[in-house]
Amino acid sequence: MGSAASGEPGGRTAAGGPRLVTLALLVGTLTWIAHSPVLDAQAHCFDENEFLTSNELVSNPSWHSVSRFVGEVLEPSTVAGYYAPVTMVSLMLDVAMGGRPDDLTAFHRTNLLLHAANAVAIVLLLGALLRSPEAAALAGALFVAHPLSVEPVAWIVERKTLLATFFALLALIAYVRSVARNARGTRWLALGCFTLACLAKPTAVVLPAVMLVLDAWPLGRLDRETVAERIREKAAFILMAIAFAAVTLVSHDRTAGVDAPGGGGLTSLLTAVHLVAFYLGKVVWPAALSPVYLLPEPLALSNPRILLDLAVVSLLLVGAVVLAMRGVQAPLAGLAILVAGLAPTLGGLRYSWVTASDKYLYLPALGLALIVGWAIDRLWARGSGGVSLLRGGIVAVALMLLAVEIAATRNQLALWQSTETLYGHMLEQTPDVGLLYANLGQTHWQRGRVEPARLAFERAIELDAEDAQSHNNLGVLFWATGQPERARMHLQRAIGADPSLAAPHRNLGIALNGFGQFEAARQRFERALAIDEGDAQAHCGLALSLGRLRRSDEARAHLERSLAITPGCALPPGLVN
Repeated sequence: MGSAASGEPGGRTAAGGPRLVTLALLVGTLTWIAHSPVLDAQAHCFDENEFLTSNELVSNPSWHSVSRFVGEVLEPSTVAGYYAPVTMVSLMLDVAMGGRPDDLTAFHRTNLLLHAANAVAIVLLLGALLRSPEAAALAGALFVAHPLSVEPVAWIVERKTLLATFFALLALIAYVRSVARNARGTRWLALGCFTLACLAKPTAVVLPAVMLVLDAWPLGRLDRETVAERIREKAAFILMAIAFAAVTLVSHDRTAGVDAPGGGGLTSLLTAVHLVAFYLGKVVWPAALSPVYLLPEPLALSNPRILLDLAVVSLLLVGAVVLAMRGVQAPLAGLAILVAGLAPTLGGLRYSWVTASDKYLYLPALGLALIVGWAIDRLWARGSGGVSLLRGGIVAVALMLLAVEIAATRNQLALWQSTETLYGHMLEQTPDVGLLYANLGQTHWQRGRVEPARLAFERAIELDAEDAQSHNNLGVLFWATGQPERARMHLQRAIGADPSLAAPHRNLGIALNGFGQFEAARQRFERALAIDEGDAQAHCGLALSLGRLRRSDEARAHLERSLAITPGCALPPGLVN
């Protein structure tokens, strides 16, 4: 891609001025209205126990929590995964403003505000890259109203996606302005926003690549002679990206693990091709949206689905390259931004069992918005001054698409009104995922619905006999419902499946105390505390075991430790002298 061809925006930016700002605010308001049902959503999804419900630092807002979030760089202690202090502090502030696990309104209010702010930012960015503020506004509105945007707005944990996108868009706006004005200070502002984006979610490390694509089109300042210079001027951004990528790999490997997919390079390539085609398909026809998607089996060229994906991606790439050779560069630039944005989640490395998710498209969809904006911009320019039939038709078609998108978005938001409705929908789409039954069982158990919880846990174990958490949960359920032998069996199976979990050791210790096997119980409690020294229940149970074993001094020490962590350890009177 070289300098922009005649008839396309390039080498300059539009001066949208007050009209662009007014349209951007209008799109932000429309975004708030379209997604407003999220304020009533109360569904919990994956990882919220780590990020919210069981995170002691988020639940107890303080400068101590902030210092922990910022200081724990290579091995975060409360969230398994990558370093994201901006996200964690943001969730903590929502707790300070009244948010709590049984009332998610405060969290959704912040998420909705961020999505509306992203709507404003993307219109301003497109307005700086295109000639027509109207084209920027229409493309931006189609971007933020799409039902694929529901997941990052309605899923509390995806605060990280919204924050990273917000700061990434601000960084791109500052970068484009710095290019237009040759302003070094604005370039430093862009670097600061880029840093904040990476501190919210490190997938924002792709931003230097996005900047290079924008240099090629529509800014028209990248060709063979200037490549080295353009890369050099982004040295600070590239070094920052490398640093965050390194921190992410180390922190994720130490806390949650990082895996390479089996099958070698061909498997990785086919995964990437499938995912690009999959996301494009969901953009065009956003049906059956879900937080869980499974890869097609087999992931091989013998699968007709994979062959179709390969054909679609190949045709799009060839078409975009041919158009670029003829001077029409927008499709290739937009696809390049899309693929660059998706690159960290295309399967080269596995950070999660989830291989595809709507949220992964949130920032990369900027590339598609740029293509749509370019197309509208070209058509808009053909209309005569003032109101023309062509421009009126463009607005009418865009408004019809917006109406369809908003209706689909509100229908999708309805699925997030409760955890039960959300998991019921996910199980309709992917009925053989054990984790969904395990999480649904926990929800039923927390609501006091014993029989549905039991059925869900047992179905999870049918699908994955080594599901340690479900065995543990069944053990707790059977103990609470007076079935001690079944409880002991499942707790032992939980330990056998994953000895590194503290809860099954502690719960088996409680059961063994109930059986009067105090020495065996002591060993389980001590093992639980070796894994999690701050487990108040384990300290309490160990105090009981030691008391029965007539080791009163040790029992008293563990009782005091338990009460210091969580008041309320219940021991029989006179047990500890």
